[in-house]
Amino acid sequence: MQLIILAALAAALAEASPVTNHPQSLQARASGPQLANFDDLVYGQPIPVPYNGLGFTGLVVSDTSNSAYPVAQSPPNVGVVREGTTLTVAGTDTTSFDLESFYIGCFDAVTTFAPTACRFTVTGCATDSCTSETGRVGPYVYEYSPAGEGRSSMMKITPNGFNGLIKVNINLANSEANGDNIRLTFDDFAYTTR
Repeated sequence: MQLIILAALAAALAEASPVTNHPQSLQARASGPQLANFDDLVYGQPIPVPYNGLGFTGLVVSDTSNSAYPVAQSPPNVGVVREGTTLTVAGTDTTSFDLESFYIGCFDAVTTFAPTACRFTVTGCATDSCTSETGRVGPYVYEYSPAGEGRSSMMKITPNGFNGLIKVNINLANSEANGDNIRLTFDDFAYTTR
């Protein structure tokens, strides 16, 4: 009798918690609060799609041992836009998402190799066409300013009204003034998926 009860309990536990070889962040996740901090990913690699239910197009994983980067919100890793100046965050395993906050910093990747001031825009899109005001939130312009010489902390952005979105674009504003040397770093994207 005890053997039958133990076998039934083992079978129930096996059904309740499936075994997988994938890291938790790469598994399909249920709707709800998410945090993408990139710390479970490999340095130098593109961020896999999906990652915690979203696609982070344009980011590469980097560690924060590089003194050029602003200090990560949650070390050791950050996402860095290495090519071009735009990050697109889009729903992949979700119908929509609400962007609650993220951390951002800027650094000069060519001349000073240090955190530097920059301006960037954040635009949310609730529809495929993000060119008209219908279905668009923003664009909102923000400015990152490092605190003096040396390494500086990242800046927290808490956009208002970024709910029910299918994608968010974050890009350098006025790239001529920012220059081609500037790179964006990101950490701790907090969002809710549906």
